[in-house]
Amino acid sequence: MNIKPIKDLRDTNLISKEAHETNEPIFITKNGYSDLVVLSDEAYSKLTKTNVNKQLIKNNITLGEQVNNNGYINIVCSPIPLKISNTKFNALQIIKKVKEHSKENNNILVFPELSLTGYTCSDLFLTNSLINSCNKYIKYILEETKDDEIFFTFGAPFRHENKLYNCAYVCYKGELLAIVPKTSIPNYNEFYEARYFVPGNDKIVYIDIFEKKVPFGTNILFQNINSKDELIGIEICEDLWCNSSPHIKHVENGATIILNLSSSNETINKHDQRLDLIKSTSYKNKCAYAYISSSIDESTTDLLFSGAGVISENGVVLSENELFAFSDVIATIDLEVITNSRSINTFISNKHTHLIIPFSNRHTIK
Repeated sequence: MNIKPIKDLRDTNLISKEAHETNEPIFITKNGYSDLVVLSDEAYSKLTKTNVNKQLIKNNITLGEQVNNNGYINIVCSPIPLKISNTKFNALQIIKKVKEHSKENNNILVFPELSLTGYTCSDLFLTNSLINSCNKYIKYILEETKDDEIFFTFGAPFRHENKLYNCAYVCYKGELLAIVPKTSIPNYNEFYEARYFVPGNDKIVYIDIFEKKVPFGTNILFQNINSKDELIGIEICEDLWCNSSPHIKHVENGATIILNLSSSNETINKHDQRLDLIKSTSYKNKCAYAYISSSIDESTTDLLFSGAGVISENGVVLSENELFAFSDVIATIDLEVITNSRSINTFISNKHTHLIIPFSNRHTIK
């Protein structure tokens, strides 16, 4: 063990050099008693991931008995009615849809970007009252859906170390599996997100929330242990439109399904552009791409939202909804089509430092 008295911390450069060279903990004593532990960033990340992976192994991370769905997965995208900044009302709409589609034996449910608050809250995002209310009703959503066997994700802000992130909260049977931040923050034309939010990155940290440690970062995938090819990646709105989208790394690490929580306003020809982009993304990446945008209730600005929803598989649109209507988008994707397509076409696997979070959905297709 590397043990040093606390006075040695005065030479920070030496401590830093030693921590990085050894990648081992340095134990700091004060008055002869253990007081602190100093770790390099690399050693801390390795240690944290190891501890979380051990916990996941305890929770049966290995593949379970495979559900005989012949590779079919039902995905639902839902543009719920909402009231701007009314987290209680919006949470009830989310819970209602979770219960509805869980009873229908659907597998995956996606809600829009910032669906717990609304996208157009403006400077309300900077208030403690809205953030505290979000935390209250995120916990309420988890409590009310603990018996619902459906993987779902909704949007809400998350404040970490005095910075605000635009995030997807990923949930299953009352558990918050992870929080995934938006990478690309638009700040052009009619968008002013950088006034409130900072971009997320691929470094995974573990935050204390609701009395448990939850991974936070972009490089996270979710695997159904009862359906080995059901590997899910998540991105948010602008992440689809930028030149270095998170979905690129996700599919290189095996993701077969990409979910996009969006709040895309309507302008001339934008719907056609969006549709072409979703189709080409699912074709290039040999994946299913499920996209849902905010509904017409986003009304505090002059922006117009339509609740657009699209589910595409390998470049083919399986389902889309009518614009400006509160209609869910439902499609059955075929994982065998995706995996077989990857085996016979040019498809590059390039492993990154993705964390894979397991869940155990055993729903069968009706």
